[in-house]
Amino acid sequence: MAEMELAIEGDDQAVHRKQGRRLEVLEAFARDHRGEGARFADLLLEVQLRRVRLFIAQDRRADAVSEARAAQRTLEVRRGRRAVTPTFLYAEAVQNLALAGADWPVQLVLRMAGLRADGARGARALKVLLAKDSAYGLEVRYLARTFAVSPDADTRGPLAYSAELHRRFPANPQLAFDHAVDLLEAKKPAEAAAALAEPLARLTAQPDTWSARIRAKLYWAAGRAALDEGKRHEAERLAERAAREAPPDVRDRVRSLKEALAR
Repeated sequence: MAEMELAIEGDDQAVHRKQGRRLEVLEAFARDHRGEGARFADLLLEVQLRRVRLFIAQDRRADAVSEARAAQRTLEVRRGRRAVTPTFLYAEAVQNLALAGADWPVQLVLRMAGLRADGARGARALKVLLAKDSAYGLEVRYLARTFAVSPDADTRGPLAYSAELHRRFPANPQLAFDHAVDLLEAKKPAEAAAALAEPLARLTAQPDTWSARIRAKLYWAAGRAALDEGKRHEAERLAERAAREAPPDVRDRVRSLKEALAR
């Protein structure tokens, strides 16, 4: 998953290049084998949607909108065929839930660009895919955690999905962070601190492991948990660690923690 790879590796440009090469290989494979069945042809849909995400990460907004339009056209044609593959369900879920879940100003721009979303359709596809054993298993659960906050999704809450993912991959720092955030939202700071214990122990032993982004996020979440537990000095220490590491996209979290400590 792109977000997890970026969080752990840290070198955005290197990760983007790697993702671009993977998509080129997958697209070539799909085009070579699309005559052999829907499961191969549908891989072109996956390529289009992953390119949208890549273009957004690269701040190539016009390219992202153009690729999203192409994916929408492909989906519209694809819905007229009877075969239902895991890739088709994945595409329905991602395209519809991502667009439907955008903030209303973004949705307005997307509608002006000719992009439409049906959150209920996306939720139905996601639920069917969750019940299947497919290559998308881990990513589908990550998507379910992301979109479960929407009433339209009609799935379990985000905490249930982050708990499952963290249980399966306890050493993964991004999944530990996600689960800790959900526990903090559920007013369970002690459990959040426990979820962060393993990655924080690794950071104590190897302070430069992973990217600055994930280190800052882990320290911030641990600081929030400490503050909520009344451990003020520990929260201050962790807030300072987070501030030293934080890239721009994490600074607002760190600032809010420091403001809470200053009260």
